[in-house]
Formats: sequence, C-alpha cells, structure tokens
Amino acid sequence: MTVCDVCSQSLNFSEGYALTTRQVTTDEAYWSYMLEHNRFDDELLAMYVQQQAMQTSGWLICETCSRLFTFNRSVAKDYAQRQANPPESGSVNPQDVALAAARAWKRKYGSFPSWVR
Repeated sequence: MTVCDVCSQSLNFSEGYALTTRQVTTDEAYWSYMLEHNRFDDELLAMYVQQQAMQTSGWLICETCSRLFTFNRSVAKDYAQRQANPPESGSVNPQDVALAAARAWKRKYGSFPSWVR
C-alpha cells in the first residue's frame, strides 16, 4: 500500500505529487503540520529533523498535503505518475531542516527548542 509521506493517507501514485526532501523538510508549513499532528518534545524533534534530512528518495504527497507547499504541480504529478524521483532528490543539510522546524516550534510554543543557540 502506498501512503502520503506527510499524513500517511492511502493513495495511488497517480493521485499524488512527487517532491524532493528539500521541498518538504525545509518548509516551515511541513513542521507546523507535524507539530500539530504528533507529540514531540524538543529532543525528539531534533532526532526527527536529522532523520528527515537524510531522506534520499522523492516524497509522495497527497492532494490535501500538497496545499502546504509551493511547487510546479504538473511536473510533480508527472514524476509521481512515473514513480520517479524528481530532480535534485536526495538528502539535505540538516541545519536547513532544523531552521524550518525551529521556526515552527517557536510559532507553536513561543520560544525556540532548547537545541537552538
């Protein structure tokens, strides 16, 4: 079974969009969604940031979650339908991901996580 890499909703490749790790994990909207739908303390968030930054393949995103991101919908749809990784798929700098996650944390809790200096 194939699922959305953000919300875990079941979907077919033809219904989704293929995005890169950079497009998803460096977007504050992704982290706001994750904080809203999961229980993270700041240490767990730091570990999750590292894990997500290391994703090397494309992310399959459902129609609902696609609204979190800005991207070329027709290009991303084409890659999803072909079950192909979009160009520039691969891991990203964890600091870029941490910045987006920390900003979402601050927006939700009023201060940065303890690991932000």
